[in-house]
Amino acid sequence: MDHFLAWQPFPTIMSLRFANGIFEPLWDCNYIERVEIIWEETLALEGRAGWAGRLGDDEFGKEILAFTRGEGEDVSRASFDSEAPQGLYFKEWRALGQLRVYYRAGSAASRMRFDELDLEYLLSGEILHLTSIAAALSESCHDLIERLLTAANERGLTVSFDVNVRRLLFEGRDPRKILGPLAARADLLFLSDDEAELLFGGSDPGSLQEARRDIRAETVVVHRASSAREGRRGDGT
Repeated sequence: MDHFLAWQPFPTIMSLRFANGIFEPLWDCNYIERVEIIWEETLALEGRAGWAGRLGDDEFGKEILAFTRGEGEDVSRASFDSEAPQGLYFKEWRALGQLRVYYRAGSAASRMRFDELDLEYLLSGEILHLTSIAAALSESCHDLIERLLTAANERGLTVSFDVNVRRLLFEGRDPRKILGPLAARADLLFLSDDEAELLFGGSDPGSLQEARRDIRAETVVVHRASSAREGRRGDGT
């Protein structure tokens, strides 16, 4: 897949193949040469966003940088690490569900440190978007996210935070204890039903309304596979 947007139709195709006794023996390399998923886009980011991070100085890292640059993002603050590999994450679609495999221990991104960031660049936009995945990679990355949140809050910059829990990355640590304090300091919060259950004890409007008494976010978006639900402070929705 050349584009991340293809993740939605691709698993549907795979599920149809493996769950159907008619298609399963026919949809293979003996009968199908290739599958193309075309997603036409008329507008890219066109320089409206920047990305900062550390990549492995290998084929995977270079491909990620090329793809990100191709989407119109400013990657001038991205760097390569010649002493650590690019972190990887694989999904295998099976008849009974997904198998997820992580190769992120000791990755280039896990070696990032706060004092290596171009702080003024990161705080120069209108919104700073962060993800919990970075906070779970290592102690230095958790410290980076925590201090970056502090700097953004002090500057009055809007912080967007995607909870996006990946339990395998926590290696026995409690994701609620690690991510709860970080999520509480975001102005715009994205999380799934399960993640809302983890952090707030529920994803229903009542649970979210009660939780928002202790968090900074004016807007909380709880998303499902096929829908999204938005909650705003004070209106009870």
